Amino acid sequence: MRSLLAVADKEFKEIFRNPVTLLLAFGVPVVFFFVFGIGINLDVENLPLAVVDMDGSKLSADFSEQIYNNRYFTLVGYMSRSQAERLMRLNRLRAILIIPPGFARRLYEGRASTVQVLVDGTYPYRADVIKGYMAGMVSRFNEALLRDWLGARGMKPNLEPVSLDVRVLYNQSIKSAYSLVPGVFVIVILMNTTILASLSVARERDYGSIYNIYTSSLSKFAFVVGKIVPYWFVGMVNVATMLLLALLLFRIPFRGDPVAFALSSGVYVLAACLLGILVSIFTRSMIAAQIVSMIITVIPAFLYSGYLMPVSFLEPMGQIEARMLPAMHYMNACRGIFLKGFGIGDVLSSVCAMLVFCACIFALSMLLFKKREG
Repeated sequence: MRSLLAVADKEFKEIFRNPVTLLLAFGVPVVFFFVFGIGINLDVENLPLAVVDMDGSKLSADFSEQIYNNRYFTLVGYMSRSQAERLMRLNRLRAILIIPPGFARRLYEGRASTVQVLVDGTYPYRADVIKGYMAGMVSRFNEALLRDWLGARGMKPNLEPVSLDVRVLYNQSIKSAYSLVPGVFVIVILMNTTILASLSVARERDYGSIYNIYTSSLSKFAFVVGKIVPYWFVGMVNVATMLLLALLLFRIPFRGDPVAFALSSGVYVLAACLLGILVSIFTRSMIAAQIVSMIITVIPAFLYSGYLMPVSFLEPMGQIEARMLPAMHYMNACRGIFLKGFGIGDVLSSVCAMLVFCACIFALSMLLFKKREG
């Protein structure tokens, strides 16, 4: 234990005496948290829309106002079709509403009239959402027309025999920030803690002090655990800092058990530390350790954690890989604690899965670290 604490004390001093390492430990996570928390927004609102009204009637004006007079679209203006298509090519429009000539006349005559919507398909997800918005607004306009037509003839039938009552649970306002900000914990902790821990053994090699370790009576267990302890504490400080930012600055609701959050976060930080130590053991320099750490953390953090899309959307092999990595399990625990009120019992399976990952990485680190050169 004395040897382990000596290694941990030495590593703490390495962190605090080097301004670059200190900035990487405590400054970069906060910057990342703001970049991902503020910069990424999946809410599809205020989309720039142009209207090409070839009819010029009051009905066509009412119809176009029905489309853009809401929080989903922002009217850029009425213009010709060529002008609107040119603006869309310049990424200044996301949708174009085209109302053909004779629109009002056909409706007054009781005939159907087709309007066209051109949607920028560069971003498929947003294009699908725009199509859904348009379909809903056109349906509402049709109901209003039919109700007026029947009312003028003294008929008031029930146009909605089946009504739909939709209630959104856990995120009633459907704000993407409520889902994305808890997910930022997963990305920042995995990337920053792994990169920081990956410098530990690689630094000893770069400075030549690794030979002191080779010739000392220090056990491999004490060396590896002593290297992990400081970075675990740094990671937990970053978790606490980001939690305060999420609650006070982003106003994210925290409905779960703080003990469950501390437990799952502690195990996840340990997994990131162990992953960084493993990288540091088999790389030969700090530059190589940083590059490898970045490669092996960015993909799991974004693609295999469920941050931007559910893991169930992945291919079967991708789902297996996601369940083998700690990012997905901490993502489920973190979002569940923030939004669904998870307690210890709810996160226990995620914690156990992360502990299995920690045990495997620790065993591999002990196996690969040799107290001799070569």
